[in-house]
Formats: sequence, structure tokens, C-alpha cells
Amino acid sequence: MKLLLVAAAALAVASCASISSDDLEFHSWKLQFEKSYNTSVEEAQRREIWLNNLRLVLEHNVMADQGIKSYRLGMTKFADMFLPSQMW
Repeated sequence: MKLLLVAAAALAVASCASISSDDLEFHSWKLQFEKSYNTSVEEAQRREIWLNNLRLVLEHNVMADQGIKSYRLGMTKFADMFLPSQMW
């Protein structure tokens, strides 16, 4: 019985270790904007779009901090959608 509990605890710790900061941020963003998806495939696609948009926002904001850009961007409820510039 003790062996089973130890194995279950080890499995729980291992599964938590595989969660990335991107996964946590995406989950937090979904909660903030009450997002849900119909299938796991759609969620994976939306997550990839969200990650690409996050990278664009972060890169832009670094340039804004350096005075290259005059405004900052943020991750809104639309962050899981393609930006028009990404469609070309």
C-alpha cells in the first residue's frame, strides 16, 4: 500500500514538472477571458496562435521600452486569433 502511495506521489510530481510556463500563462489567459474550445485539436491550434501573438507582443514591447515604438501592446481576449499581418 505504501509503495502505491509513493508511486502515485512520484507520478503527480512528474506530471507537474512537465507543465511549462507557456502552458500556465495560456491557462491563466483562458480563465481571465473565459475561453473554452470545442476540441483538443482546436485548443492546440488556438494555443499556437496565442503563443505566436505573445511573442509578437513581447518583441514589440521591448522595442517600445527602447523608444523604437511609441505604444505598448497587450494580450487581449482576441489573442488566440490570427493578426492580419500573420495571414500573408
